[in-house]
Amino acid sequence: MNIYPVVLIAYLAVLVFGVTALGAKRTRSFEDFTTGRGIYGGLLLGLVVWATKVTASAYMGGPALAYTFGFSVLPYGGWLVLSAIVVTIIIFLPLRRLALRLGAQTPMEVIGKRFESKPLYALYSLLVCFAITLSLIAQFKASGILMQQIAGFPMWLGVVVSAGSLLVYSFFGGRHAGIFSDAFQGLVMVAMVAIVIPKIWGLVGGITSMHAALSSQDPRLVAFTSKMFPLAAQIAMPFYWLFAFITQPYSMHLALSARSQKEVRKILVFEYLGYLTTLIWFIFVGFGGRILFPGLKQPDALAVVLLTKLLSPAFAALCLAVLWSIASIQGGLVLTGASAIANDLYRGVLVPRYARGQSEETIARRSVILMRAVMSLMVAIAVVLTLVRTPPFLAIMMYVSFGLFGSASTGLFVGALWWRRATAAGGLVSMILGFAAYAVTERLVPGPFVAGAIGGAISLVSMFLVSLVTKAPRSELVERCFGAVTQRRLGSQGAMPG
Repeated sequence: MNIYPVVLIAYLAVLVFGVTALGAKRTRSFEDFTTGRGIYGGLLLGLVVWATKVTASAYMGGPALAYTFGFSVLPYGGWLVLSAIVVTIIIFLPLRRLALRLGAQTPMEVIGKRFESKPLYALYSLLVCFAITLSLIAQFKASGILMQQIAGFPMWLGVVVSAGSLLVYSFFGGRHAGIFSDAFQGLVMVAMVAIVIPKIWGLVGGITSMHAALSSQDPRLVAFTSKMFPLAAQIAMPFYWLFAFITQPYSMHLALSARSQKEVRKILVFEYLGYLTTLIWFIFVGFGGRILFPGLKQPDALAVVLLTKLLSPAFAALCLAVLWSIASIQGGLVLTGASAIANDLYRGVLVPRYARGQSEETIARRSVILMRAVMSLMVAIAVVLTLVRTPPFLAIMMYVSFGLFGSASTGLFVGALWWRRATAAGGLVSMILGFAAYAVTERLVPGPFVAGAIGGAISLVSMFLVSLVTKAPRSELVERCFGAVTQRRLGSQGAMPG
């Protein structure tokens, strides 16, 4: 009997229906559905931020890059960890303070109220939805590969099952379900690293031994640069990751789910430990896998090969099920993208202009319906793109999404949170020029890293220059944004619509 599909189906049933039930129980209002209402502690959210950011792009895609390009990936991993921590300090804490001052529920709403600009609010909301839809492609590719490896099913079936599972628990469990599932998966990921890495160490040794073995296999594997990570990419890497992590909307959403500023600081500690765990994982799985299993035709499947070869069938099946759920159960991402349309574009921009006089209950009910429709559309687009134009490396597809988003919104967020003189015109121009710079540069220098660094820098510079030559924001708005912080929680206690 093949134990792998049995464990996968059982795990999937428990996870999807379990977190859906827990999430639905706590979901009583539209704010519950979108943000989680600011009730969670830093330990849990630190685990969730890490588990959501690493996803399949790190636990499957990271080792695939290390397997293919060798030691040239090390700076990539190191800068990723450092940048994530810096961003938690300079973005999460001021973002939550500003959300409290403005009474905002989402990062998109913070931007709209900070700059008092409906066009900027609408454009940023559309950008969030677009970028997250792109990132789903990497997750669906990973889930398709895992379904092939675990159960022998065709890739398209794995992608479809993944999409269906994601929609089920996102529809009914909302943000709470996303937090519960990511936290549980994060715990299992830590356990997986603790068991797998010592086994690989025992077979191939530490970094020195791996360096010698890789050098004898192919000297290019121990070079500082490679085709994917040339010198220009290595130089751009710290800036790319800084700009990419500054602007990740899902992580910023979780900062608004914390119950206090103190809990946001705790996120930093547990998130950092998670990133170190991830770095250890993709180094040992990637380099160790290249030594133990050279010549794999599909490097993105490396983690699956190692797990099935090194672990007992029962535990390997559980780990594969967790990997599959990491790749597929990304409800937090799709909820953030959908809330950008339903909460921010519809409620924040269209309702005040076209639906005045309607009851809040009616607006909230329509917002939930719209969120579910947008989630379905995002998932459908991502599924089609995954099956029609499958990316060669799933990690790179995720980094394209990060690069596009960071290039468009780095100046926007740095200006909004840290500069009183920042203007709506500066934010609008910085988004357009940053996005355009990324699109052009990526054509000239293939790969997201150089393009992301250049796009983010142009976004920052254009925000500064345009803000200086345009009318300063109202003094009342500046005082409201940077004055005393109210201590009330994010969210409300209203009834859940429909």
